Amino acid sequence: MRLQTALLITALILLSGCSLGKGSAPQPADTPAAAAPSVEQPASQPAQPVETAGAALPAPPVALPQGTPFPGLGRPVAEVFDFQVWQIDDFSRENYSVAGYSAVDYQGSAYAALLLAPLPELVDEENDEGMGQRLLFYRLNNGAATPIGREYESDTLTIDPIGWHDVNGDDLPDLPVQVHKAVDYWDSDYWLLFSLDEEGTLLNLLADFYALNSAPVTLQDMDNDLQPEVEVIIADWYNWDGLCPTCSPMGYKFYAFNPDKGVYEDASARLQSPNLERINAAQERVSATFGGPYQPQEVLGPAISLLLAYDFIGQRRQGWDEFLRLSDPANWTQIDPADLNQLETLREMLRRQFETNQPFAPEKTQDVPG
Repeated sequence: MRLQTALLITALILLSGCSLGKGSAPQPADTPAAAAPSVEQPASQPAQPVETAGAALPAPPVALPQGTPFPGLGRPVAEVFDFQVWQIDDFSRENYSVAGYSAVDYQGSAYAALLLAPLPELVDEENDEGMGQRLLFYRLNNGAATPIGREYESDTLTIDPIGWHDVNGDDLPDLPVQVHKAVDYWDSDYWLLFSLDEEGTLLNLLADFYALNSAPVTLQDMDNDLQPEVEVIIADWYNWDGLCPTCSPMGYKFYAFNPDKGVYEDASARLQSPNLERINAAQERVSATFGGPYQPQEVLGPAISLLLAYDFIGQRRQGWDEFLRLSDPANWTQIDPADLNQLETLREMLRRQFETNQPFAPEKTQDVPG
């Protein structure tokens, strides 16, 4: 049956018994865990970050403009999508079934995201093993379903429950998709943000953030402008030099959409609040170890994370001074010679990077999937 274009308005269509949405965006974990017991502090005092003019204060997330959802059509997906029978058969032969879809009518054609799930007998939920889900995109026009863009596969793919809508205020339809990937050393939720340009080309606006050791982990409105900003994790220091995964330094940058350029641009210096909170937490955690034996797993992660946070908000000089204070070997009553060598080597490497205005990064990085 030919697709009825009038029915494909901005929407989320859920097949019977399927739910594609999660309740909220993931919140990235701060650099590690609970603080050590408080001890007497040395005379030096922690530096306080300077909030620049225009720094956003913490605010609850703001509801984004919603699309116009409509109920499922109660028809087989082959009819709704004008798929040929062989296309559905191909999914079945590959041991997948159609889990759900979301479609939008745009410039005389319908564009649809189709979510495929592996057949239940091929998934071991108890051990979290089996084939991943697949996300495919199609242009539906004149009775034909033509694949567009690339295919995405992951452990879990979650389509925004609102479906296609203008996320960033450029008057073009967008579709946020949350991705979950679990591997031996990395387990997190990321975001993809698909958009159709004026020619109907499918773009992933967050593609550039999926690079070595970085990924977009949060998509939410941080400054109450009804448009979501992107939080990108910088994991160059992940598991650095024997640090445990939960002790590893992490950096976070924030990007806001520029409608004139059609891209997300670094807005970390303006959206300072999350990094200011991380700076304060790192100061408290490291200072709590002063006056006792040196514990690299308790010190290095938060100290380097603090240095990154200062750098990202545009206070590199102040961050460097505070890092030197927190990592001074004189802060501890006892330090193993091997740990002292590691600390002094780290300080010297970062000093070179500071003096040459280079990014603070280890000499060798770990590959974190995006």
